[in-house]
Amino acid sequence: SSTVIPRVKTPSWRTKGIELRWEVPGLKSEARATTVPASMSRRAGARMKFGKYSEAEWEIIRELEKCEDDFDGWMMLAELYARHFKELSEADRIIRELCDQPNVIAVQVSIALNRLADWHLELSDDPVSARGALEELGRRLPDSHFAKMARHRIDKLPAIAVCLIAIMAI
Repeated sequence: SSTVIPRVKTPSWRTKGIELRWEVPGLKSEARATTVPASMSRRAGARMKFGKYSEAEWEIIRELEKCEDDFDGWMMLAELYARHFKELSEADRIIRELCDQPNVIAVQVSIALNRLADWHLELSDDPVSARGALEELGRRLPDSHFAKMARHRIDKLPAIAVCLIAIMAI
């Protein structure tokens, strides 16, 4: 069953109270943020550890309703859908909507789309969708280090799933 997720307003990133500034030409250069509340990550993590994924989902959603701009919380929810509910399409939707938010900074877009590419490869053996996520990273952040690294990953992707399976078997 699919859950309606409220739209994210302003995802952001903060590490140990230090404001991060990223200099990428043509992109927003700062983010003010909150992190995943420790209580949320502990409670949701404990529920996931015991296989209570639906309870973890509701814990994350409840916290996101209080703090809609929590980048890490949205990433945790997307990972829960991808890895535990096997709903990669829902995780994909969350990631892409998260990246569309106006206050998402370049490093967050890179983290989100690279993780999405990883899930497409690891969970569905789908290099075509992984390539799509990485190409989107290049389109969103052209002429950046993130786009360059995405291009390197794309160049190493197998063209078809059969190649991926053969590579993983080695």
